[in-house]
Amino acid sequence: PEVVTPLPPPAADGWSALGAALTATEREALRCILQGRDIGDFALKNSVMPEVLVDGINDKAMDTVDAVLELDDTVSVYEEYRENLMEMVER
Repeated sequence: PEVVTPLPPPAADGWSALGAALTATEREALRCILQGRDIGDFALKNSVMPEVLVDGINDKAMDTVDAVLELDDTVSVYEEYRENLMEMVER
């Protein structure tokens, strides 16, 4: 009999895994970033530093897809991931 090697899971599974790994606060922070809102205000209201939120999201993303956020003077989403992230936070 022929041995069939299963195919690796599709990339979409990585987004599902990331969505499941995020806390409610991280998910809402990501939604704020995607909508262009100030993550600093959100972080302050949730008693967490913006850098901690970004690092937490990116750490989880690295386990499933890749780093998705860039932190310079502001926080931004890598454009190649924007659509996937928008779909993920709306689930």
